[in-house]
Amino acid sequence: MAITTNFFNDGTTVYQAEDFIRPWNTLLSPGVFGDSGFKIGATSPASLAVQVTDGKAINGGYFVASDAVETVEITANTSGYNRLDIIVIEIDTTNMKTVLKDVQGVPSSSPTAPN
Repeated sequence: MAITTNFFNDGTTVYQAEDFIRPWNTLLSPGVFGDSGFKIGATSPASLAVQVTDGKAINGGYFVASDAVETVEITANTSGYNRLDIIVIEIDTTNMKTVLKDVQGVPSSSPTAPN
């Protein structure tokens, strides 16, 4: 077994984002910090959107912070059954951006939230 230590400064090592994220991903579980961050609130039902308050969270070792209310569009449910959706923080490492996103549940007479 090899023992590794992060961040020795030998003057030649170039660190990548993964080197900084790995310790936080090990130490902190994904989630929102505190009770007041990233709260979901309804807008007008006709707008098919929700508002998400500012907050701070950790997701996959990445620290996420928002200092403004964000609006997340919801896709219309045309099935005639109820549907439970969830709002997630998506980290797109390929395009280097973070977004709040609606994940649709399955319409049903007894709906459950998606995984």
